[in-house]
Amino acid sequence: MEECEGLIWSNYAVHIIYMYANAISGSLSIIGSLIIIFILVRGGQTRLSRLHNRLLLGCSSIDVLYSFAMGLSFIPSPKINKCSYGLGNASSCNAQGFFLTLGLAVPGYIAMLSIYYLATVVYSKTENMIAQRFELLMHAYAVLPALVCASIGASKSYFFSQVGQCWIEDPCRSSMECTGWDSFGKGGWLVLASMMWVGINCLVTFYCIVNIYFEINRRAIATRWHTISNAPPSNMELTVVEYVKQGLLYMCAFLFTYSWSGIALVAQSIGLEASSQILYILTAVFLPLQGFWNFLAYIRPRFMKLRRENKSLSFLTILKFIIITEDDPASNHRSRQQRFRFDSLDINTTLLPNIDIERSDAD
Repeated sequence: MEECEGLIWSNYAVHIIYMYANAISGSLSIIGSLIIIFILVRGGQTRLSRLHNRLLLGCSSIDVLYSFAMGLSFIPSPKINKCSYGLGNASSCNAQGFFLTLGLAVPGYIAMLSIYYLATVVYSKTENMIAQRFELLMHAYAVLPALVCASIGASKSYFFSQVGQCWIEDPCRSSMECTGWDSFGKGGWLVLASMMWVGINCLVTFYCIVNIYFEINRRAIATRWHTISNAPPSNMELTVVEYVKQGLLYMCAFLFTYSWSGIALVAQSIGLEASSQILYILTAVFLPLQGFWNFLAYIRPRFMKLRRENKSLSFLTILKFIIITEDDPASNHRSRQQRFRFDSLDINTTLLPNIDIERSDAD
């Protein structure tokens, strides 16, 4: 394998680590997304009647396909010479590239969920109004750009790799005949569009989170002026604290998922191959994990609630209760829900796109 020396995939140990990292991370993400889907579908019309749950269902469904394609690592890549570790062909490579590109719908759905909460919390728009006027547009915004790019990439055979999953790459990179943007071949525009798409949705999500936080904090402070100065924190103030924690978790998950692949793309575009093995492994670990992070953020409020109520419960017992027990307050009497009145808007303590905070009066 003399002609392979100096290339990342010529190191067998790195190859094995990369493959197992992809498989483990992809499996965790699939399990997380499937659990979210199970919880939402199990709740029937009660849960699915809520717009944010339908958006989350679409996001999780796309993530299952994306994570499965990521978890296969470079197995679908074509076996063209002894430098290749793939076991597939051009068709399997195209299929993997298609679903990886379709996974760009996940950041789009997260941005739409953020906008939904911005509209309900800050601008006092009702869920029914948003669903009737904008739900179709929200799904289209998230899915159509990714679907179009994936279809173009597959039809133009932009997808290729010997170093990892099949995505935008020119075969000339394997022969070391091209560097920088040339290594993306004719699909360079699709790489640039993908980076811009993720960046825009990240900015939209961050903007919404910051605006919601300041709006809730402003209302909490206004309410605080009407109470005794040494009174314990109000429900609104506790909600703000919880929101900060969830917001930090949400943004860190988003950054951890996409930052390493973004750095890798920038490094490849400017022809930097030095010290790329570490970046290679970090991308394999974090890029498939979006569904897993969504799952953790989704169950965290209820998990913390159950842990506070009964500290003797083990982690697995609480997790089993959350997943298996059908306990949707929306299906019970509305009087059992604790809701916070913000001006003329009555909202749940659900404050993030992938969070379903449910509290009873017993809290």
